[in-house]
Amino acid sequence: MSIGTPPLPVFPTLPGLTFTVVKSPGFNTLIDPAPNAYEVRLAQTVNPVWTWTLIYDFLHDFFWGSFSSVSELRTLMGFFNGQYGKANSFLFSDPDDNAVGPGLIVSTPNIPLAELQVINDGAGHYYSPLQRTLDGVTYEDITDLNPQDGSGLALWTNGTPFAIGSSSSSLKGPGFALPGKSFMGLYIDWGTANPALPVTAAFNFYFRVRFDSDMQDFEKFLALGDQAGQPPAGQGGGYWTVGGSESQNGSGTLKLRTARPAPL
Repeated sequence: MSIGTPPLPVFPTLPGLTFTVVKSPGFNTLIDPAPNAYEVRLAQTVNPVWTWTLIYDFLHDFFWGSFSSVSELRTLMGFFNGQYGKANSFLFSDPDDNAVGPGLIVSTPNIPLAELQVINDGAGHYYSPLQRTLDGVTYEDITDLNPQDGSGLALWTNGTPFAIGSSSSSLKGPGFALPGKSFMGLYIDWGTANPALPVTAAFNFYFRVRFDSDMQDFEKFLALGDQAGQPPAGQGGGYWTVGGSESQNGSGTLKLRTARPAPL
């Protein structure tokens, strides 16, 4: 979570999510071309804006399994309505991309994909933005931890376990700026103590997202007669889909996109 703010709702996990899943990073670049075709390009986005395109092969509108009082369909519809479409931010755990670490392997304390940067503001103050890297070269700011209170964050300084808050260090967010640099996520404030390098970490994280549209299609493809688990008449029933194999109409997908918080 962004420290000091209420936790955001978490996107529901439903069994009908199916393939294909499309995940797309995007940026915003201003291009000013000259008559000789020379271009001046100005990047307007440091962190990628991710978009997820999801398909639900089925959504039960009756009670079964853990959905014993509200059906899967109504869980998802209610969640969408509760965010007022694309108005509100919420948290999404990407099943394939939600963890950083391990931060330590015996005899190999420096794990490149779990190493955090240590930045000096030029006045003797040190910071480590909480980030992840896909390739060990480029970094992306993390806005929300899972668990959200930060208790799942494990740190090592030069291979030695380090407890946040055990000295002058603390976890803060969202975002901070230094001359020529801006960070849009959580960060560790080391104070004036330069931590022993490398600093490595292990944690699970959420993406902070919003719905891509103010409208979402749900399509019913199969009705059911009276049976156990059916809600009362006029309160649901049958199988629904969002772009699944039985889909014939509607947009056919549900889209989420990055919604980063404004820095303090």
